Amino acid sequence: MHYEREDLGFSFDLPEGWRRDEHNLTLTFYGPKGGLGIVSELIQIQIGGILPQYFSPENREKFLAEPGAQVFRATVGGETNAVVLKRARDSEISVVRDGVHYTIAYCHDSATEAAIERLKQTARFPSQQQAQLALQSWSDPRQQAIARM
Repeated sequence: MHYEREDLGFSFDLPEGWRRDEHNLTLTFYGPKGGLGIVSELIQIQIGGILPQYFSPENREKFLAEPGAQVFRATVGGETNAVVLKRARDSEISVVRDGVHYTIAYCHDSATEAAIERLKQTARFPSQQQAQLALQSWSDPRQQAIARM
């Protein structure tokens, strides 16, 4: 499955059988056996701005640290400004590129872990210009009102 957000220039691939939940406000993907109310084969992605003090992975590592969890660096689509928060039941990847924050939350099951590896290998991020235009649009209340319609 290929996902692409053309207005932003963000894309990635997931294994065959994965599908997007078009009715969810959060960018949500289910695996072949996943679905609403099932806590496996689930990936959710949020895209938005981030406070400047969290641009660096070191600061995000400190912010994300929590008891019983592991925090470590990763590479997503060639981007090395990525931090993983791995908890017992689920994980979250925080990627910052050109001022845009991509948060990828996912469950710990074999199908989802394989899908995350594919996403990490195939992710493509927008150019710096596309990213800045998107951030400006997201912060403009008139654009937000139109986008919701």
